[in-house]
Amino acid sequence: SSQDPRSLARKLIALYLIGFNTIVLKSKDQGLSPSIRDTVRELVRRKLVGTEIVSESSTEIMLQVLLSYPELPAESALRRMVTIADQMHRDSVTALTEGARDLAAQVLKSDDEVDRFGFYIVRLLKQAVEDPRLLNEIGLSSPRDCLGYRLIAKSVERIADHSAMIAEHGTELREALTPRLAARIKELSEFCSALFQDASRALFRNDYSMADKVLARQDGAKMLETEIEKQIYRQNLSPEDIS
Repeated sequence: SSQDPRSLARKLIALYLIGFNTIVLKSKDQGLSPSIRDTVRELVRRKLVGTEIVSESSTEIMLQVLLSYPELPAESALRRMVTIADQMHRDSVTALTEGARDLAAQVLKSDDEVDRFGFYIVRLLKQAVEDPRLLNEIGLSSPRDCLGYRLIAKSVERIADHSAMIAEHGTELREALTPRLAARIKELSEFCSALFQDASRALFRNDYSMADKVLARQDGAKMLETEIEKQIYRQNLSPEDIS
């Protein structure tokens, strides 16, 4: 095994995504270092749904994926991602507008949970592409759905990532937001959250009409964003806070 913990983590995630149910980590000469052991434990806990360390020695760690597909189909995993990402968005904006640092820290922790389900969905989709018999088991009706689900899962991951960025940058502001600016940002947040919720309902209901209405409303977010940007530039803020 590589003794670089970050490199090892990437390799383990790749093996998980490919679809292996048993992953054995061995050291050819020296034993597995404490940093390697900690990396594996943290990775299993934070990133890999359904995975457990089933045996461990000074030179070997065995991981086993114990969760079967019917227990957590693709739609259920995606629904969980949507729920967490939407709450992250709401909490990040509350942390930003109210200066709630403890809430910002919670948002950053929730990002791991979204990643966990994102990795799990990719794992399912990769296996379904290779074995069409798995499609019904994971809750999809045709191979075409695999690409759509992958793109949707990636979009939900991006919502979570941007929420984490909002929370992180919010803690770096030198001055608190003015009540007026905070109110406008909350307005934009609520508008976007409503769009996301309606888009998710349209997906899970297979409702084309609802999806079309969401697309028709998206320009409203851009208008609100432009108004907020103008308001920011009119205020006497430091260049760091403006950025």
